[in-house]
Amino acid sequence: MRDRWYADVKVRLLDGSTKRVQRVSPVQTKKGAVKFERQLREAVLNGEYNVAKKRVLCFADFVSDFITYSKTHNKPSTVENKIIILNNELLPCFGKMRLDQISVIGFDMDYTLARYKRNAFESLAHRLSTQKLIARGYPATLQDHPYQPDFVIRGLTVDKQLGNILKLDRHRHVARACHGRFAPW
Repeated sequence: MRDRWYADVKVRLLDGSTKRVQRVSPVQTKKGAVKFERQLREAVLNGEYNVAKKRVLCFADFVSDFITYSKTHNKPSTVENKIIILNNELLPCFGKMRLDQISVIGFDMDYTLARYKRNAFESLAHRLSTQKLIARGYPATLQDHPYQPDFVIRGLTVDKQLGNILKLDRHRHVARACHGRFAPW
């Protein structure tokens, strides 16, 4: 649990059953938490406390726990990348959404969400993309070009007018170039 004061009450009731209630103290001091725990224990024993449905976290509330977990299980550079993705991509979309409303699981290319065979996955993506292009009016001869795993490079820039494919370095200088599928490397 995060750095908060909690009241943790566990009581044995007259019928022999036990009841446990854990709540965040409304006053975040040791004295405030002890007083809140005493009031909570009394309410449970008197039957005045009904355990309400557990509050479901929204995605934004979950993020801080996820980052804490990531810091203990990942390299600092990986944590930094996850924070960037969370802040730029996920929080704007899912920030206020309750976790029980999120049902889609995606694939992450660094294998954090799913393990899969890269060549099989990319080959499937190539085949399905080819089928969609043909359905949109591209020539059926696209199917004659098989998937080439050695040709795929992350971060390519495609010049659609001239048919050139460029691999740029971090300074945006051309590191590799080819025309169409003819690569000199």
